[in-house]
Amino acid sequence: PQEEEKTTEPSAITPVETGIALPTSKPVDMQDRTQLQMALQSGDPSQCDAIKDSDLKVVCAISVMDAAQYRSALTEMDASLCEKIQSAETKAQCEADIAAYEKESEDLAAKMDAYTKESELADAIVQKGDVKGCAQLSDEQKSDCEMNILVNEALQTGSAAPCEKASEEDIRVKCDALAPKAS
Repeated sequence: PQEEEKTTEPSAITPVETGIALPTSKPVDMQDRTQLQMALQSGDPSQCDAIKDSDLKVVCAISVMDAAQYRSALTEMDASLCEKIQSAETKAQCEADIAAYEKESEDLAAKMDAYTKESELADAIVQKGDVKGCAQLSDEQKSDCEMNILVNEALQTGSAAPCEKASEEDIRVKCDALAPKAS
């Protein structure tokens, strides 16, 4: 029987792929390398059993379990799950990703809170009918505030005359379009 040719080459598998640094001086059998890649891609640690090299088999199992734990931590957004990751690099990346997400969530919550407060203030100003009060709002809400007040006045008076008090032409045009027309 013809003997199967065994090809080996220095390990080019990086810590990023496995989450664990492999000894670079030890050549990795191509079949083992392929099996490692299949296990990492599938997330199935049982595929590591087909790896002949005992060190690489352990690295494979740890890497597959770390990857699953990393995904769970990100899915749950729970940094405490990162603690179960054995690879220091993967654990650090997991913690950094969750911290970045939490920071982004906090920033978004703060923006939403500020927007809600400003919307409530705008509603109160419109209720009072105080066009000058609109000046304390952001540019984004200032025009809407003024237009709402002027349109309310126009509807109450039955005339487009209040629209003439608009501070900007586009506000006046929009107000005129919404105001009652003289019959």
